[in-house]
Amino acid sequence: MPKHNISAYVECPFFRYYDGCKICCEGVQERSSIHLAFSSPEERRIYMKSICYSNYEFCMVAKALYEKYEAE
Repeated sequence: MPKHNISAYVECPFFRYYDGCKICCEGVQERSSIHLAFSSPEERRIYMKSICYSNYEFCMVAKALYEKYEAE
């Protein structure tokens, strides 16, 4: 689980949690997860601020998940 409360700023509906250098999101298969691994916690923070907080429509994972739900 997150050590800080920055998860409260995440608007992406597919975000699950972050830990260190990783972000965990809903997976494209049922009962699965996708982990995005970054080279450092700072790189992960930069990504979260620029994508997960409000611009998740530019995220490749979110795009794939929207396609998954549109197909259902």
